[in-house]
Formats: sequence, C-alpha cells, structure tokens
Amino acid sequence: MPKHRMLGIISGVGSMMVSALDDDKKDNIEVVGNYEWRKYYNSGTFERNFDAPLWDKWENVPEEAKQDIDIVMSHPECGNFSILQKDLSKRTEENDIGEFVEHIAEIKPKFFLMDNLYPSLAVYPASFYQEMLPEYDVFFEFVSNYHYGNVQKNRKRLFLVGARKELKFTFMPGEEEYIETVRTVIGDLPLYDDIPEIQHVHVDPDDEAEGWHLPGLGKDAPEGVRGYYTYGELAKRFIESGPGKGLTYLSKKAGVEKIRLGYFRLGWDQHGYVLHGGSPSRYHGHFHPETGMPLTVRERARIQGFPDHFQFVLPEKWAHLGIKQTGKAMPVEFCRFATEQFIEHLEQRGHFEPTCERFANIPDLVSEEKENYCKTTGYSDQGTACDMCWKARDCETRNKMISETFFEF
Repeated sequence: MPKHRMLGIISGVGSMMVSALDDDKKDNIEVVGNYEWRKYYNSGTFERNFDAPLWDKWENVPEEAKQDIDIVMSHPECGNFSILQKDLSKRTEENDIGEFVEHIAEIKPKFFLMDNLYPSLAVYPASFYQEMLPEYDVFFEFVSNYHYGNVQKNRKRLFLVGARKELKFTFMPGEEEYIETVRTVIGDLPLYDDIPEIQHVHVDPDDEAEGWHLPGLGKDAPEGVRGYYTYGELAKRFIESGPGKGLTYLSKKAGVEKIRLGYFRLGWDQHGYVLHGGSPSRYHGHFHPETGMPLTVRERARIQGFPDHFQFVLPEKWAHLGIKQTGKAMPVEFCRFATEQFIEHLEQRGHFEPTCERFANIPDLVSEEKENYCKTTGYSDQGTACDMCWKARDCETRNKMISETFFEF
C-alpha cells in the first residue's frame, strides 16, 4: 500500500494531522513536515510527535518536501475574525490565509483542508479562491465539531475542503448525534495526583492567578502585598458558582464589576465549552468541574481529542505554551474524518458512506459564498455536490441543473 504524503502549512503543533499517528494509518501516511511561522508553536512539539521537521520560513522548506503532496492541512490565524476581537477594524484585514492559498497554488497538492472562522469569507470570499485556485473544487463547510465526536458543543468552524478537479471528489458530511460529556473525556484522570508521564500535572493552589487581581490591587499592589488571588482562592469562587457561569472581576479602568467572558468551571455530565488559547496568554480559561482548579495540559489536550501519547514540549512553567498550544489547536475528530475520506477516494476503496447531516445553523455568509461559487464556477461533479449541499432544496444552481436535465431527457 502506498504512503500518502501529508504536509502542514501554518498548521500549529499538527493537531489536524494527528490521524497520521493512528495505528491504522501511521503506515499509510508520511508527514513530511510543517511550515509554521508562529513562534509559540516552534517549541519542538511538532517534531517530537511526527518525527518530521518544522520550518519557520517558507523559503526554508526544501523542494523535495513540496513535491507529490497528497494532503495539506492548515489552520491560519483566526483572531481577527473572532467575536472576541474588540478592534473592529481588524475584522477586515487580510491575514495569512492569503499566504496559505499562494502556497497551495504553488505546490498543487491533491487535497487540502483549511480551518478558520466564517467571517474570514468577508475578507477572502469565494471569488478569491476561484481566482487563485482555478484547478480546484473548493467546498465551503460550516462544521460542528461536537457532531463529529468532540466534547466542545459550540466549537463550530469554517473548513475549506479543496480537491483537484481531475479527482472528481465531493466532500460528504458525516455529522451524527453524540452524547459525549466532560466526564467521559477526562473523568478517569485523578483529581489531585499528578501523572507527569502524560503531562497531567496540576497547578499549585498557592500560585498567584495572574490576571485575577484582588480588588484595587493587581500589578500595582504595594511591595510585600499580594495583588492577585491564588488559584486555590479562585477555585473556591468557581465551586460556589454553577458550571458555565463566569466570575466577576473589578475593572480598574471602568471602576465597575464585569464578568470575564470565557472563564468558567466545566460541568461533569454535560458537553464542554469552547477551549481557547488564553488572552492574555497566561489565562487558563477552563476550570475543573470538581476541584475548580485550572485544567491540566492532558485534560485540555483530551478535550481537543489528542491521544495521551501526544506530548507537548513545554518549559518548566508550562502555563504560557501549554494554554496556547492546546487551546489554539484544532479538535482532531473532524480532521480525522476528512483525512479518511481523502485517502479512501485516492485508493478507490469504494463509496464513502456519509450521514449528510448538518446540525449547526449555517451562517448566511457561508451559504451566500457557497452559492456564489456554484453560480460562477461550479464543481466537477455538480450533481453529487448538490446532493451533499445544505441548500439542496433552495438553490438556483440545483434547480437550473434539474430543469436542464429534464428537458434534455
């Protein structure tokens, strides 16, 4: 069986490529490397797990690594398009999505999978991909990671699936109902004891929780006076509040109490919330359902779907990179699903059985750009593409195709 060559282009620690480490795929996928310009990913984590190089500049990627690539995985920066982005002007700025597409046009892999947030389509619309990648079918998919098996209920993302036109590939969605809970994902890990071998190491309750300043203090506290809550003190506040409820803090600038968004205790027997990379970088965000303490690296990694053998290369004080690398990683389950579909198509192993379900409400912008692409470019197998589209019953392109087929008959 031939090995399929996989390359990361702006792909972080390689979360989208984790399926290449699975027992049933590791002998069939060769990860040739990862180009990644973001410094916080350049810690050795990718190299340790994939036994492949990481290049911090595209010009450093050897030509051999760009040849005969079957699959490219990428998750460019998405912060500008986040609802948490307070500087509205940044939501219209170009970012490294453009660079990624330029590299795809250069090396021409058979498939690519790119993750981002759907508002990026306002900056990089369907017409951009049509112009830059005329040799590709590009599928605009709004994906609920939860319905591919990840515990984070609201981790909904835009994925662009690209396939060279001569392959006549159509992406087939496979969302299903799941009952994954936080307990099933991390419940077997000890509450207080460490397992350093898998990076299940707890924060010291006596450590100061940077960013959670005591009223009127924080970094401006007088010498000898503690300015921040300890994690133990913060844990008590989380336990007193219910799961999913954010804690209040005193805004020194506004002089009023506010709720810190995205920072709350998880619940055992429910879905998880969206894990994030921390902003500022040392904020943990998610806290344990029972102890109220910050999640360990392994708990965070499991929530993203990483296997326990995936090791993060971190400094002794792990908070900064541990939060960044786990929070900014992509849930692995959908990426595994897409990889399996790509390989099955390349090996012509029969028909991929999709559910054709989509549980997320599709944003209008995604639907509009999908339809724009169909109207102006279309797909190499338009019939199957229409069958797999959420707009199948309300689409000018499909209705026109059915009408033309009828009259030809």
